[in-house]
Formats: sequence, C-alpha cells, structure tokens
Amino acid sequence: MSVRLILGIETSNPTAGPRGEVAGALLGPGVALMTPGGSIVAAEPLREGSRHDDALMPAIAWLCGRAGVSARDLARVAVSAGPGGYTGLRIAVTTAKMIAEATGCEVVAVPSAHVAAWRLPVDLAPAIVCLASKKGAAHGTLLADAAWIAGAAPLGLVDADAIRQLSPRTVIADRYLPEAMRAAAQEVGAQVVEPEFAAESVCRIGRDPAPEDPATLTPIYAREADAVTQWRARKSGAD
Repeated sequence: MSVRLILGIETSNPTAGPRGEVAGALLGPGVALMTPGGSIVAAEPLREGSRHDDALMPAIAWLCGRAGVSARDLARVAVSAGPGGYTGLRIAVTTAKMIAEATGCEVVAVPSAHVAAWRLPVDLAPAIVCLASKKGAAHGTLLADAAWIAGAAPLGLVDADAIRQLSPRTVIADRYLPEAMRAAAQEVGAQVVEPEFAAESVCRIGRDPAPEDPATLTPIYAREADAVTQWRARKSGAD
C-alpha cells in the first residue's frame, strides 16, 4: 500500500460503554487503521475478557494482515491515553511507544475523554465526561459548548458537589459512576449518557495534533495507583 496509515489504539476503559458494531463503527476495546484523508481501512476488536498484554499486539498484527500492510506502512500511532484502567493504559501507551521507536512513525496521545464524546451529538453540551470513577469521585472533562472536543477542559477529580455547581446538561459516564454523582445529575436535570469508545475515533482525533516524543509519552492517570500510594505510606513509616 502506497499511502501510509494512522493506527488507532483504544483499550482505555475496557468495561465502559457499548461493544460491537454500532452505526458503522466498532465500539469497545480494539484497533483501527485510517488513511490520512480520514477513510477507515479496517478495524479489529480485542477479544472480550482477554488480557490486553496478551491480545493487543496480536490484534494489531491481525489488523495489518487483513489490510495487507506492515508496521513500516504506519505514518502515525494514536493511542487513547486515559484516564481509564491502569493496566490497559500502560500496555497501550507502551505498545504505541514501541512501534514508534521501532519504525520511526509519529505518535500522539489522545485523551480518552475526547474519545468517549467524539461520536455523541454536540447538542448535549455543556457536558462533563466522567471517567475512572472510584470512591465517590471521577476524573472530569468539561465540554462547554458547540466547540465540543476542541474546547474540552480537564477538571481533574470531581464529585457530586461539582456536578451541582457546574450544572451541566449532560453527564457522559459509564455504569460505575458513583450513585451520589448520578443523583446530583438528576437534581440539576442532567441526563446521563454512556460513553462510546472506538479505535476509529482515536484515529480521527489523533490525525491532526502535533506529534509527541515517544520517550516522554505517558498515560493520563486520574489518580495515583493504589500500589504507589501504599508504597509511599510504607516508605514514610520506615523513615
């Protein structure tokens, strides 16, 4: 194939949102190839229930085989970089960095909140995308107006009080959204809408941003990992 392609990787929130082919896109964890002009060449899901460290590279190899291309045909890798699950994010970002370092292609990190909202109508704004819910809070991203993704602003961790204060029209969140936040959305009249994660969306969002240095590419974490917090506590106790 003479046209170099964009590879999109989406494994950020593997249990969030719908899965399968919906309105022409393959939703859920998976990978996709797109031409620079925006035509999707092929998409491949990750097996449901599979470990991403076992499934991601085989899915990429199978996808490239179906499309008749190799890693050397990639112009760019766009990876959904979080917030989301720690393991899925680490593996996806490491894989993207490895491909970029090995082939010399460009790499770009795409915020997973942008992916979650990309396929949803802009008339849902103002909206808050809530990901990586835990202990009564979630990582929030504000989509304030019709600029939608272009105007997205990360809020950091938000809780029920933030929903009440911001009073969005829509909360984009999965089934793990804390009940207190769900109740707050109902109080302010906001509808709760499921996110839609798709590797095709990662390709489209990641087509235009400036490339990043693979060596400094890191996941976007909502909060410090429990293992790190526990290590810090043990170290502090030892000191």
